[in-house]
Amino acid sequence: GGIHASGEVSLAGKLNTLKFSNRARCAEDSKTPADSTFLIVNNFDLGKSIYRLGKATGQETTSFTKDGIRSYRNSIVEMMKLIHYRLMTRRMPLLPANANRSQGHVPSKYRSIVNHCADNTSCSQMDQYISDIWNRGAKSISSIDNFDLGDNLLGKGNFERGVASSEMNCFRLKKMGAMQAPLFGRKPNKVILDELAKNLINSDQFLGSCLEDELDNVETAIYQFDLSSIKKRGWEVKGFDYWNSMRIYLSWAFRNAGELKTMAGPYYNIFKGAHLEGSVLMFANGCKSLEVPECSSEHLTQNALRELSQKDFAQNAGNSDIISDVPEGATQALLSEMAPDILDTLDFGDFGDVNKWLKNYKENYSEARNLLKKDLTRSISLLNTVSTTLSPERLAADIKAQFSQGLTNYHVRQELYYLCAEFYYAGHDTYSFLKPKLDLLKETTALDKIFGPVAKGKTKDFMNYYQVVASGVVSYCETLKQKNVWDDSFTLDREGYSKWYIQKVFKGKQKTRRESIREEYLGKVARPYLTYTLNSNVDSVDDVVCVSASDCARKILESTVYLYKSLTYVDTFFDIEEKIKAPNLLNPYAERVACGVYDPWFKTKSIMFNLMWDVGQGALMSTVPGMIYTRASLQPKMVTSFKQLIEDGKLMYDPKFSQNRIITSLATDFGPLLGVPCTVSLNS
Repeated sequence: GGIHASGEVSLAGKLNTLKFSNRARCAEDSKTPADSTFLIVNNFDLGKSIYRLGKATGQETTSFTKDGIRSYRNSIVEMMKLIHYRLMTRRMPLLPANANRSQGHVPSKYRSIVNHCADNTSCSQMDQYISDIWNRGAKSISSIDNFDLGDNLLGKGNFERGVASSEMNCFRLKKMGAMQAPLFGRKPNKVILDELAKNLINSDQFLGSCLEDELDNVETAIYQFDLSSIKKRGWEVKGFDYWNSMRIYLSWAFRNAGELKTMAGPYYNIFKGAHLEGSVLMFANGCKSLEVPECSSEHLTQNALRELSQKDFAQNAGNSDIISDVPEGATQALLSEMAPDILDTLDFGDFGDVNKWLKNYKENYSEARNLLKKDLTRSISLLNTVSTTLSPERLAADIKAQFSQGLTNYHVRQELYYLCAEFYYAGHDTYSFLKPKLDLLKETTALDKIFGPVAKGKTKDFMNYYQVVASGVVSYCETLKQKNVWDDSFTLDREGYSKWYIQKVFKGKQKTRRESIREEYLGKVARPYLTYTLNSNVDSVDDVVCVSASDCARKILESTVYLYKSLTYVDTFFDIEEKIKAPNLLNPYAERVACGVYDPWFKTKSIMFNLMWDVGQGALMSTVPGMIYTRASLQPKMVTSFKQLIEDGKLMYDPKFSQNRIITSLATDFGPLLGVPCTVSLNS
C-alpha cells in the first residue's frame, strides 16, 4: 500500500501515492517503470553564457542573468509537458526502449536507425526521424514508419484510468521533509505520519511551483514530475518506452524544435546551443526505474553517480573507486556490498535544505569530472607526442644504454627498480593484475571520436605502441641478474614510484616524490632525453617531455593507465548519446538484481558465480552479438577472474560468433588539446 498525499492544500490529488518499501520490495520494484521522476537542472555554465551576453549587449547583468536562468528552467518544464501531452494524445509515438526486443512491435525504420547510430555520438538519421515525427503530427504519422497503434501509441484504452486525463504534475523541491520519507529508508511510523500531515498542510515550505518567480538557487534546481491517472497494467507494458521517448524527444527539441523560440524569447540562441544532456539528469522518485536495469558497463557506471551525492564524499574521496588512478570498475561495489543496509543512498535525510544537497552533489560531480578530463587530456597529449617522435625500438635501445653502466650507483639502481616494478605490475603476462584490462583498450574506438582531429594516432595505435614498449621493458628486466643489481645492501626509497602505482599497491599510504626526483635529475644532466622545443637547454621540467629514456617509458605506462581510468567511468561523467541520462540513483538494488547478485526472496549458494556470469555477459554483449555459456558451475567461494574462467573452460563463446571489438561511444565537451607542440626534440 501507500499513503496518499491529500488534504486541504493546493497539492490535493496532484502528488502521487507515497510508497514505503522494504529491501526485498525495493529490489523487485526496480524492474518496473516509475510514475514519478526527479529532474536536476545544473545551469551554472549556462548562467555564465547569459551573463556574458547581457554584458555585451549593455543589459543590467544581474537581472538579465536571473531572468535567463528562470527562462531556461521554465523552458525545460514546458517542453516536458508539451512532449507528455503529445504522447498522451497520440500525436507522437513511443520510441521503444529496446529497439531489438523480441516481444512487442518495434517500427522497422526506427530499429534500423538505432542500430546504425549505435556507434555514433550524434546521428543525422535519428535527428531527421525525430524531426519528421515532431512536425507532421498524428494525421500523417503512419507515413514515417510502420507504427503499431497498440504497441507504439498511448491512449485511454491502454493507459489512463477511466476518462480522466493523464497529467504531468510538476513541483519544485525547496526543502526536504516527510514527503521524501520513503527515500530516507524510514518506516511509516506514527511520528512520520504526523510529520507528513504537517508537511502537507504547510506544503509551500517544501514544494513550490515549477515556474519560478524568484530563484532560490541560481546554479541548480531539482524538480519532481508525477504522472497521474495511470492504469498499472498498461504502464508496466509501456512505461519504459514512455521514459525513453521523453528523454530522446526532450534532447532533440532543445536543439531543433521551433516551439523553443517562443519559450526562450531573447535567450533562444543560447538555449539552442546549450548542452542539455550535460546539464540535466533524471532519476526515478523511489525504487522503480526509468529504464530497464541491465548488467552492463553503461548502466553500472552511471549508477556510480549516487556516490557523489554522499555528504561525506569529499572527506572520503581517497577511498573512492571513481577517484582512484587504477579503478576496480563498477563491479567493485557489487562484490563488496551485495545487500546495502540503507535506502537513503543519496543522503537525502542528512540535508534539511535541498539547495545544500544540490550544492554538495554539484561540487563533487564537477571536481571528479574535471579530474578525469585532466588525466585524459594529459595522457592523450603525452602519447600523441611520444608515439610520433620515438619508436619503441629506439626507446628500448636507449633504456639499455641508460643502464648499461653505472648500476653500482644508488640512484640509477633506484630508477631501474621503479621501471621494472611498474611494468611488471601492469604488463607481465603472469603477474599483472592490470594487463587484461589494458588489453581491452586496444579494441575501443571511444577516444578516436574526441581527439581524431588533433591526435596523429588512434587509440589502437597508442595501445599497440604501449604494448611493444611494455614487452621490451619486461623482457629487459627479466634479463637482469637481480641479486647482482639489487643486493642485500640495497634499500628502496618507495617515494620514487609513480602516483598511480603508490595508490594501487600501497593504498595511497605512501608519499611520492617522483616529480621532484625528475627535477633533480634534470639539474644533473647536460640534456634531457625529450623536450617540447628544439632548444635542449631547458630550465624547467615543464618544458621536458622525458628527462631520460626510462622516464619516457614510465610516462607512457602512466598515460596508458589513465586512459583505462577514463574509459572505466566514461558513462558516469560524459554524455555518450543525445538522450538525457536516467540512472537508478535512489535504488542500489537495481544493478544487483540485474546482475544476479541479489535475490529479494532468497539467497543461492552460487551467487558469486552468477555475478561473474552476468557481469561478464553484460560487459561483452557490446562485443559479442551472441551468447556466452557455461560448461560447469562453480563451487562456493571459487571466485576467479572472468579471464580465468574463459581460460579454464568454465565459460565459452558460442563458435558462431567472434569477439572482434569493444564499442564504446563517448561524446564530451573537450575542446582542442592545449600544449601539444609542433616540434619535438629528441636529444640523445
